Amino acid sequence: MPCNGYIRSERSRSNIEHNKNRSRNHNDNRFKSLVLLRRLLCAQKYEGCFRSSDLNKLPTSTLEHTSMPAECVKKCRSQYYMFAGLMNGQQCYCVNKFGQPSDSCTVNCASDSSNYCGSYKAMSIYATGYQGPSPPRRVSVTEETKDTLKITWQPPDIPNGKIISYTIRAVVEETYSSNNLSPIESQIQGGSSNMTILRGLQPGTKYHISITASNILGSSEPANTTGWTLIGPPDKPAMPKILEHGKDMTVMLTEGHSEYGPIAHIRFLLCKLTLYLPRSMKSI
Repeated sequence: MPCNGYIRSERSRSNIEHNKNRSRNHNDNRFKSLVLLRRLLCAQKYEGCFRSSDLNKLPTSTLEHTSMPAECVKKCRSQYYMFAGLMNGQQCYCVNKFGQPSDSCTVNCASDSSNYCGSYKAMSIYATGYQGPSPPRRVSVTEETKDTLKITWQPPDIPNGKIISYTIRAVVEETYSSNNLSPIESQIQGGSSNMTILRGLQPGTKYHISITASNILGSSEPANTTGWTLIGPPDKPAMPKILEHGKDMTVMLTEGHSEYGPIAHIRFLLCKLTLYLPRSMKSI
């Protein structure tokens, strides 16, 4: 059934139930759910019927009881798969490849008789609309200096093709700098890469690190972590001012300042100076 026709028929059915049951809220919620699911399905492309290449190697069914194709499409898209496959009227599989074309998709979907949901030996395949890889895994900061962070990661477990690059972006979360610090971005070519060093960072600053993977069709959602650069040396303090001296001494210190992290403590050194005169001058 065409998408618009389906929505119109569901609206008519909802109105009839409303008149019968006087439960407007229930029917409206049911209608909204049906329209949402149908729109998701209508937005995707039906690829056709395909023979299962090896039934013994099928992935674990994602949903054992799928009421309609849109539910399977939605579930597989959320797990970063390119295709949703339906078998036996209600079994949902998330796949990235499938077998040869077939004409064996003869079982109607359990809750949507207007569509076929495969058979025991064939799948009805729908594109989920997702084309990029899944996010990179195990992103972490493994080494820090005052102005660099070493970032490591593992490749996506669902590449949906060949990984061609990674994009790493560092955005300031916390800093002691009075300047507006711009994000740092680096692009790493090649799918075998799993490490980079971000340079030119601000000392004593917390960064939000995000990394995305890209194939020829699109980019993944970001994987995220955070990291601090090491604290740098503070600014040179101003010369102390002696207010009183004698047996007791009063000294005024200016407040310390640093653009490179917190100041933990101030060290104050008082040196005793003794003047020794040459013997020739003592008799003068």
